[in-house]
Amino acid sequence: DLSMSFHTTNELGHFRFQGAYLGEIQLTPGSFVLYLDNVIILPDNSTNRDIREMRCNNLELRIADGRLLRCIEEGYKEYDADGNLMAQYEDTVVAPESYKNTFQHLCETESVIYSIEKKDALYTIAIDGEERTYTLEVSGTDNTESWDRYLNIGE
Repeated sequence: DLSMSFHTTNELGHFRFQGAYLGEIQLTPGSFVLYLDNVIILPDNSTNRDIREMRCNNLELRIADGRLLRCIEEGYKEYDADGNLMAQYEDTVVAPESYKNTFQHLCETESVIYSIEKKDALYTIAIDGEERTYTLEVSGTDNTESWDRYLNIGE
């Protein structure tokens, strides 16, 4: 979003996304966009003049040519009060027709980013939801980050 004040390109490693809140996921042909709150901007970020960790809200993370390859609901185990395994659920691939409802639920329940990593042209986004953990696999080229203002960590 060019109306925002700060922009970086391919600087994923200059942010700490762990603990950021998921505001919105936009999936459109040719782009994949996350809106995140409470993102930490690291001292080595090209726009950070304070040379210390800062924070921002409403960061737009846009993956160019972004295409969601898979959305995986991670499996889990259920135990009884004595620690005995009662049931085990395997990873489930979310069907594309369920993306909208899944993403809406994740955003409405203040889900938190566990990690965002890029290896070659594959982005892996791990999200801690209210009850389940999800992994999004997105193919794409460049990533751009845009936000309006720097905040102090405690702000």
